[in-house]
Amino acid sequence: MTLSKSSEEKLQTCNEKLQELVRTYIKYGDVKIGISCGTRTLEAQQEAYKNKKSQLDGINKKSKHQSHPSKAFDFFVLNDDKSANWNDVSKYKYVAFYFKSIAKAKNIDIIWGGDFKSFKDYVHIELK
Repeated sequence: MTLSKSSEEKLQTCNEKLQELVRTYIKYGDVKIGISCGTRTLEAQQEAYKNKKSQLDGINKKSKHQSHPSKAFDFFVLNDDKSANWNDVSKYKYVAFYFKSIAKAKNIDIIWGGDFKSFKDYVHIELK
């Protein structure tokens, strides 16, 4: 499995530990993914907040996406036809389990957005 050019460019904006996590997943994982977001500008964070895709407004509460390099990334699951599948929660849980297993083996401390208490963000992985 390989990442698309767009996904690779977004991944390169992330912290090296997150890059290692994704590259290991790409090497061994069996569900194809893409990267939809690494570093996020203030404007993009405010847009995510406005569209209820984040609970962080980017000013009073900053996202780990706003750091340089980014301490977070968002991913998506790919269908067989390479279109994004945003709705299959079971696949997101599966991929997240895989990410958490890799992170544990590599001593990379992460949080999956699906484990958030108040806002389930199944596409989100961040460094603790």
